[in-house]
Amino acid sequence: MNTNVTSREALVTAAREIALAESLSKISIRRIATVCGISVGAIYNYFPTKSELMIAVIEDFWRSAFHGVGDDLFKEKNFCLFIKGVYERLYCNVQEVYESWLEEITRLDLGQSGKEQEARHFEHIKKGLLKVLENDDAIRQDVWNDQFTKTGLIDFVFDNLLLLMGKREKECCFLTQMLEQVLYRE
Repeated sequence: MNTNVTSREALVTAAREIALAESLSKISIRRIATVCGISVGAIYNYFPTKSELMIAVIEDFWRSAFHGVGDDLFKEKNFCLFIKGVYERLYCNVQEVYESWLEEITRLDLGQSGKEQEARHFEHIKKGLLKVLENDDAIRQDVWNDQFTKTGLIDFVFDNLLLLMGKREKECCFLTQMLEQVLYRE
């Protein structure tokens, strides 16, 4: 067996390919070592536990699901159109793995470290959503108060995008219509 050390990215890619072809539950340190042609011990240099490897795979999943989702959409000035565009792209990106991943991800127990990493990744996404919201000059400014805040709205929108994705809804029209009624109409 080749004992040359590989890269962290190559290990995550190998694990992701196993998960895509079969399921997340089929990922094992030994199997990845075999696929990469390295020793089991070499993997532990990068991932001391299987949980840490799984966290990296799931983080890679979310990163790729959101990859390119907002790049050109950030030019959009209308928050509702931005949300609609983000959801459409996210829906397309996630469909390839939905059957084998989304349900498994919610069932995995990756401990506090996994939850913290997921929370950091989601906060990064929410910051992008907040930036677009704050740059939309058409939003009524009198809509905001101590109970109805911009960050509260972003949390609500993000949670609902994930819920819609979990329900496999192709569109988020109800959400965007509701946002239009609240943010733009007097």
